[in-house]
Amino acid sequence: MSSVSLPAVLAACAVLACGLTAQAQQVVERPAFFRDVPGPPKARGDAGADDHPHLNIFHGDVAARTQFPYQAAMYIDLSVFCGGSLINEKWVLTAAHCVDGGTTWYVLLGVTESLSPVQDGRKTYVTRGAYKHPSYDKYNIVNDVGLVQLMRPAALSQYIQTITLTPAGVSYIGQTATVSGFGRTDDANASPISPVLRYTSLPIVDGKVCSAAYGQETGSDPSVICLKAEGSSSCKGDSGGPLTLKNAAGELIQVGIVSFGAAAGCSYGKPVGYSNVAYLLPWISQTTGLDFS
Repeated sequence: MSSVSLPAVLAACAVLACGLTAQAQQVVERPAFFRDVPGPPKARGDAGADDHPHLNIFHGDVAARTQFPYQAAMYIDLSVFCGGSLINEKWVLTAAHCVDGGTTWYVLLGVTESLSPVQDGRKTYVTRGAYKHPSYDKYNIVNDVGLVQLMRPAALSQYIQTITLTPAGVSYIGQTATVSGFGRTDDANASPISPVLRYTSLPIVDGKVCSAAYGQETGSDPSVICLKAEGSSSCKGDSGGPLTLKNAAGELIQVGIVSFGAAAGCSYGKPVGYSNVAYLLPWISQTTGLDFS
Protein backbone atom coordinates (compact mmCIF):
# COMPACT_ATOMS: atom_id res chain seq x y z
CA MET A 1 0.00 0.00 0.00
CA SER A 2 1.62 3.22 -1.16
CA SER A 3 1.77 6.29 1.02
CA VAL A 4 0.74 9.81 -0.02
CA SER A 5 2.52 12.83 1.39
CA LEU A 6 0.61 15.61 3.12
CA PRO A 7 1.77 18.26 0.60
CA ALA A 8 0.40 16.13 -2.24
CA VAL A 9 -2.95 15.82 -0.51
CA LEU A 10 -3.11 19.57 0.06
CA ALA A 11 -2.21 20.24 -3.56
CA ALA A 12 -4.92 17.87 -4.76
CA CYS A 13 -7.45 19.56 -2.50
CA ALA A 14 -6.43 22.94 -3.86
CA VAL A 15 -6.96 21.76 -7.43
CA LEU A 16 -10.36 20.33 -6.51
CA ALA A 17 -11.34 23.56 -4.80
CA CYS A 18 -10.35 25.54 -7.86
CA GLY A 19 -12.44 23.25 -10.01
CA LEU A 20 -15.46 23.71 -7.79
CA THR A 21 -14.96 27.47 -7.81
CA ALA A 22 -14.84 27.48 -11.60
CA GLN A 23 -18.02 25.44 -11.73
CA ALA A 24 -19.71 27.85 -9.36
CA GLN A 25 -18.73 30.77 -11.56
CA GLN A 26 -20.38 29.08 -14.54
CA VAL A 27 -23.79 28.93 -12.85
CA VAL A 28 -26.29 31.06 -14.75
CA GLU A 29 -29.65 32.38 -13.64
CA ARG A 30 -32.96 31.42 -15.15
CA PRO A 31 -34.53 34.06 -17.38
CA ALA A 32 -37.90 35.55 -16.45
CA PHE A 33 -40.90 36.45 -18.58
CA PHE A 34 -41.70 40.14 -19.05
CA ARG A 35 -45.48 39.86 -18.65
CA ASP A 36 -47.02 41.06 -15.42
CA VAL A 37 -50.16 41.16 -13.30
CA PRO A 38 -51.23 44.79 -13.50
CA GLY A 39 -52.40 47.19 -10.88
CA PRO A 40 -54.64 50.07 -11.94
CA PRO A 41 -52.77 52.49 -14.22
CA LYS A 42 -52.07 55.89 -12.72
CA ALA A 43 -53.00 58.99 -14.64
CA ARG A 44 -50.27 61.46 -15.48
CA GLY A 45 -49.97 64.13 -12.85
CA ASP A 46 -51.04 61.90 -9.95
CA ALA A 47 -48.88 62.44 -6.91
CA GLY A 48 -48.37 60.53 -3.72
CA ALA A 49 -45.83 59.16 -1.32
CA ASP A 50 -45.71 55.79 -3.09
CA ASP A 51 -45.57 57.12 -6.66
CA HIS A 52 -42.67 56.26 -8.96
CA PRO A 53 -42.01 58.64 -11.85
CA HIS A 54 -41.24 56.09 -14.59
CA LEU A 55 -43.54 53.10 -14.65
CA ASN A 56 -42.82 51.52 -18.00
CA ILE A 57 -39.88 50.72 -20.30
CA PHE A 58 -36.86 51.18 -18.07
CA HIS A 59 -35.43 54.67 -18.73
CA GLY A 60 -37.48 54.99 -21.92
CA ASP A 61 -38.85 58.07 -23.68
CA VAL A 62 -42.52 59.01 -24.01
CA ALA A 63 -43.95 58.03 -27.40
CA ALA A 64 -45.63 60.55 -29.68
CA ARG A 65 -49.31 59.98 -30.45
CA THR A 66 -48.83 58.30 -33.84
CA GLN A 67 -45.25 57.08 -33.43
CA PHE A 68 -46.15 53.40 -32.86
CA PRO A 69 -49.57 52.88 -34.52
CA TYR A 70 -48.98 49.12 -34.67
CA GLN A 71 -48.59 48.81 -30.87
CA ALA A 72 -51.18 46.65 -29.11
CA ALA A 73 -51.96 46.46 -25.40
CA MET A 74 -53.58 43.25 -24.16
CA TYR A 75 -55.35 42.17 -21.01
CA ILE A 76 -55.44 38.38 -20.72
CA ASP A 77 -58.51 37.22 -18.78
CA LEU A 78 -58.56 40.74 -17.29
CA SER A 79 -55.66 39.78 -15.03
CA VAL A 80 -52.35 39.58 -16.93
CA PHE A 81 -51.01 42.36 -19.16
CA CYS A 82 -48.91 41.99 -22.32
CA GLY A 83 -48.02 43.90 -25.43
CA GLY A 84 -48.33 42.93 -29.06
CA SER A 85 -48.21 44.26 -32.61
CA LEU A 86 -50.82 44.46 -35.34
CA ILE A 87 -49.43 42.57 -38.35
CA ASN A 88 -52.72 42.27 -40.24
CA GLU A 89 -56.23 43.63 -39.70
CA LYS A 90 -57.16 40.32 -38.03
CA TRP A 91 -53.91 39.26 -36.37
CA VAL A 92 -51.84 40.45 -33.43
CA LEU A 93 -48.33 39.06 -32.98
CA THR A 94 -47.23 38.50 -29.38
CA ALA A 95 -45.26 36.10 -27.16
CA ALA A 96 -46.34 32.49 -26.56
CA HIS A 97 -46.30 33.06 -22.80
CA CYS A 98 -48.92 35.80 -23.33
CA VAL A 99 -51.38 33.31 -24.83
CA ASP A 100 -50.40 30.18 -22.89
CA GLY A 101 -53.22 29.29 -20.50
CA GLY A 102 -55.41 32.25 -21.41
CA THR A 103 -59.05 32.09 -22.49
CA THR A 104 -59.99 35.67 -23.43
CA TRP A 105 -57.78 38.47 -24.75
CA TYR A 106 -58.90 42.08 -24.79
CA VAL A 107 -56.80 43.89 -27.38
CA LEU A 108 -56.47 47.67 -27.23
CA LEU A 109 -55.25 49.48 -30.34
CA GLY A 110 -54.57 53.15 -30.97
CA VAL A 111 -53.63 53.89 -27.35
CA THR A 112 -50.61 55.76 -26.05
CA GLU A 113 -51.86 57.37 -22.86
CA SER A 114 -53.20 55.85 -19.65
CA LEU A 115 -54.89 53.02 -21.57
CA SER A 116 -57.74 55.52 -21.41
CA PRO A 117 -61.18 54.56 -22.79
CA VAL A 118 -61.69 58.16 -23.87
CA GLN A 119 -58.51 58.66 -25.90
CA ASP A 120 -59.31 59.61 -29.50
CA GLY A 121 -58.67 56.76 -31.91
CA ARG A 122 -58.72 54.04 -29.26
CA LYS A 123 -60.38 50.76 -30.23
CA THR A 124 -60.97 47.60 -28.20
CA TYR A 125 -61.22 44.15 -29.77
CA VAL A 126 -62.06 40.77 -28.26
CA THR A 127 -60.30 37.71 -29.62
CA ARG A 128 -61.58 34.90 -31.75
CA GLY A 129 -58.75 32.64 -30.68
CA ALA A 130 -55.06 32.49 -29.86
CA TYR A 131 -52.20 30.23 -30.91
CA LYS A 132 -48.75 29.41 -29.56
CA HIS A 133 -45.82 27.82 -31.33
CA PRO A 134 -45.96 24.00 -31.03
CA SER A 135 -42.31 23.89 -29.92
CA TYR A 136 -42.66 26.62 -27.31
CA ASP A 137 -40.55 25.77 -24.25
CA LYS A 138 -41.49 27.85 -21.22
CA TYR A 139 -38.54 26.59 -19.16
CA ASN A 140 -35.77 27.59 -21.55
CA ILE A 141 -38.01 30.26 -23.13
CA VAL A 142 -37.49 29.37 -26.77
CA ASN A 143 -39.94 29.56 -29.69
CA ASP A 144 -41.77 32.13 -27.57
CA VAL A 145 -44.19 33.37 -30.21
CA GLY A 146 -47.97 33.56 -30.22
CA LEU A 147 -50.78 34.92 -32.36
CA VAL A 148 -54.10 36.43 -31.35
CA GLN A 149 -56.93 36.42 -33.90
CA LEU A 150 -59.44 39.27 -33.68
CA MET A 151 -63.16 38.55 -34.00
CA ARG A 152 -63.53 41.49 -36.38
CA PRO A 153 -60.95 43.27 -38.52
CA ALA A 154 -59.21 46.24 -36.96
CA ALA A 155 -60.27 49.58 -38.39
CA LEU A 156 -57.09 51.18 -39.68
CA SER A 157 -56.60 54.91 -39.09
CA GLN A 158 -53.86 57.43 -38.40
CA TYR A 159 -53.65 55.86 -34.92
CA ILE A 160 -53.92 52.19 -35.95
CA GLN A 161 -51.67 50.66 -38.60
CA THR A 162 -50.02 47.32 -39.32
CA ILE A 163 -46.27 46.69 -39.11
CA THR A 164 -44.25 44.91 -41.80
CA LEU A 165 -42.38 41.79 -40.69
CA THR A 166 -38.75 41.04 -41.45
CA PRO A 167 -37.99 38.52 -44.20
CA ALA A 168 -37.00 35.05 -43.05
CA GLY A 169 -33.39 34.11 -42.42
CA VAL A 170 -31.99 37.61 -41.89
CA SER A 171 -29.58 38.47 -39.05
CA TYR A 172 -29.47 41.94 -37.51
CA ILE A 173 -26.52 41.53 -35.12
CA GLY A 174 -24.71 44.83 -34.77
CA GLN A 175 -27.76 46.96 -35.52
CA THR A 176 -29.79 49.06 -33.09
CA ALA A 177 -33.50 48.35 -32.70
CA THR A 178 -36.39 50.08 -30.93
CA VAL A 179 -38.78 48.50 -28.45
CA SER A 180 -42.04 50.06 -27.25
CA GLY A 181 -44.45 49.16 -24.47
CA PHE A 182 -46.43 49.97 -21.35
CA GLY A 183 -44.25 47.93 -18.98
CA ARG A 184 -42.69 49.16 -15.75
CA THR A 185 -39.37 50.93 -15.21
CA ASP A 186 -39.27 50.59 -11.44
CA ASP A 187 -38.46 47.11 -10.13
CA ALA A 188 -39.96 47.98 -6.75
CA ASN A 189 -43.22 49.37 -8.12
CA ALA A 190 -46.31 47.31 -7.31
CA SER A 191 -48.40 48.87 -10.10
CA PRO A 192 -46.50 47.97 -13.26
CA ILE A 193 -48.84 49.23 -15.94
CA SER A 194 -47.70 52.57 -17.26
CA PRO A 195 -49.92 55.58 -17.87
CA VAL A 196 -48.05 56.28 -21.12
CA LEU A 197 -46.46 54.34 -23.96
CA ARG A 198 -42.67 54.55 -23.91
CA TYR A 199 -39.81 53.34 -26.07
CA THR A 200 -36.06 52.87 -26.05
CA SER A 201 -33.34 51.69 -28.44
CA LEU A 202 -30.96 48.80 -27.77
CA PRO A 203 -28.11 47.13 -29.71
CA ILE A 204 -28.60 43.61 -31.05
CA VAL A 205 -25.66 41.46 -29.97
CA ASP A 206 -24.41 37.92 -30.49
CA GLY A 207 -26.39 35.17 -28.74
CA LYS A 208 -23.28 34.32 -26.72
CA VAL A 209 -24.06 37.33 -24.53
CA CYS A 210 -27.41 35.83 -23.51
CA SER A 211 -25.86 32.36 -23.25
CA ALA A 212 -23.40 33.66 -20.66
CA ALA A 213 -26.25 35.16 -18.64
CA TYR A 214 -29.00 32.54 -19.00
CA GLY A 215 -27.41 29.35 -20.38
CA GLN A 216 -26.78 27.99 -23.86
CA GLU A 217 -30.16 26.27 -24.09
CA THR A 218 -31.73 29.72 -24.16
CA GLY A 219 -29.14 32.13 -25.50
CA SER A 220 -27.87 30.02 -28.40
CA ASP A 221 -31.29 28.95 -29.69
CA PRO A 222 -32.04 30.33 -33.18
CA SER A 223 -35.49 31.47 -32.04
CA VAL A 224 -33.85 33.99 -29.66
CA ILE A 225 -32.14 37.27 -30.44
CA CYS A 226 -30.15 38.98 -27.72
CA LEU A 227 -29.99 42.68 -26.92
CA LYS A 228 -27.63 44.48 -24.61
CA ALA A 229 -29.25 46.66 -21.96
CA GLU A 230 -27.28 49.90 -21.89
CA GLY A 231 -28.97 52.07 -19.29
CA SER A 232 -32.44 51.23 -20.59
CA SER A 233 -34.37 48.05 -21.26
CA SER A 234 -37.72 46.40 -21.78
CA CYS A 235 -39.29 45.33 -18.48
CA LYS A 236 -42.24 43.52 -16.90
CA GLY A 237 -45.45 44.34 -18.74
CA ASP A 238 -43.63 44.71 -22.08
CA SER A 239 -43.89 41.00 -22.99
CA GLY A 240 -45.11 40.35 -26.51
CA GLY A 241 -44.34 43.88 -27.67
CA PRO A 242 -42.57 44.72 -30.93
CA LEU A 243 -38.88 45.26 -31.60
CA THR A 244 -38.39 47.23 -34.81
CA LEU A 245 -35.71 48.79 -36.98
CA LYS A 246 -35.35 50.31 -40.44
CA ASN A 247 -34.01 48.05 -43.17
CA ALA A 248 -31.59 49.08 -45.91
CA ALA A 249 -34.47 50.57 -47.90
CA GLY A 250 -35.54 52.71 -44.96
CA GLU A 251 -38.70 50.68 -44.30
CA LEU A 252 -39.69 50.06 -40.69
CA ILE A 253 -39.91 46.33 -39.97
CA GLN A 254 -40.48 44.17 -36.90
CA VAL A 255 -37.58 41.86 -36.11
CA GLY A 256 -38.32 40.74 -32.55
CA ILE A 257 -40.90 40.14 -29.82
CA VAL A 258 -40.26 41.03 -26.17
CA SER A 259 -39.68 37.73 -24.36
CA PHE A 260 -37.47 37.58 -21.24
CA GLY A 261 -34.87 39.21 -19.03
CA ALA A 262 -33.24 38.88 -15.64
CA ALA A 263 -35.41 37.56 -12.82
CA ALA A 264 -33.64 39.96 -10.46
CA GLY A 265 -35.15 42.94 -12.26
CA CYS A 266 -34.76 45.35 -15.14
CA SER A 267 -32.29 47.72 -13.52
CA TYR A 268 -29.37 45.28 -13.26
CA GLY A 269 -28.03 45.77 -16.79
CA LYS A 270 -28.48 42.12 -17.79
CA PRO A 271 -29.07 41.35 -21.48
CA VAL A 272 -32.64 40.81 -22.63
CA GLY A 273 -34.05 38.17 -24.96
CA TYR A 274 -36.46 38.66 -27.85
CA SER A 275 -38.14 36.12 -30.07
CA ASN A 276 -36.53 36.07 -33.51
CA VAL A 277 -39.20 36.93 -36.09
CA ALA A 278 -36.89 36.09 -39.01
CA TYR A 279 -36.55 32.53 -37.69
CA LEU A 280 -40.20 32.12 -36.64
CA LEU A 281 -41.73 33.64 -39.78
CA PRO A 282 -42.63 30.28 -41.42
CA TRP A 283 -44.84 29.37 -38.44
CA ILE A 284 -46.41 32.85 -38.41
CA SER A 285 -47.26 32.55 -42.11
CA GLN A 286 -48.58 29.00 -41.78
CA THR A 287 -50.79 29.84 -38.79
CA THR A 288 -52.29 33.02 -40.25
CA GLY A 289 -52.48 31.74 -43.82
CA LEU A 290 -50.79 34.96 -44.93
CA ASP A 291 -47.66 35.50 -47.00
CA PHE A 292 -45.28 37.85 -45.17
CA SER A 293 -42.36 37.32 -47.54
